[in-house]
Amino acid sequence: MPKFSNAGLVIINQLHPDLQTVLNDVIQDYDITMLASTIRTIQEQKAFFDSGASKTMDSLHLPRPFPEFGDDKLYVCAFDCTPYPVNFDNINEHFYMAGIIMAAVEKLFKAGKIAHKVRWGGRWTSLKDYVHFELILN
Repeated sequence: MPKFSNAGLVIINQLHPDLQTVLNDVIQDYDITMLASTIRTIQEQKAFFDSGASKTMDSLHLPRPFPEFGDDKLYVCAFDCTPYPVNFDNINEHFYMAGIIMAAVEKLFKAGKIAHKVRWGGRWTSLKDYVHFELILN
């Protein structure tokens, strides 16, 4: 059975609980690698923005508060991952991975285990981002 690396677990533990639930479901059957670009500082986001790799400075990769959780923790509402073994050039495998992740989102949302749906960056009309997944917050 696949499992997250220690570095992957550090990333996952900083994600919004809905994303943690999705990823913990997916890893039961499909091996993915969490990317360090998931958690960003303002300076890192500015570098992504300035290089054209991101279209916003208000990225969901930046930790943000969720007062409704009753704690002071900051949560990240997006993650970057790739199929294991890592091969960024294998777009077909990224589509397959996205199908697995999005199917898990639908299953968990319908079961009431998560409160938000997820959007995949590979479906964007510009700046395709095959490793990117984010919560739909509104």
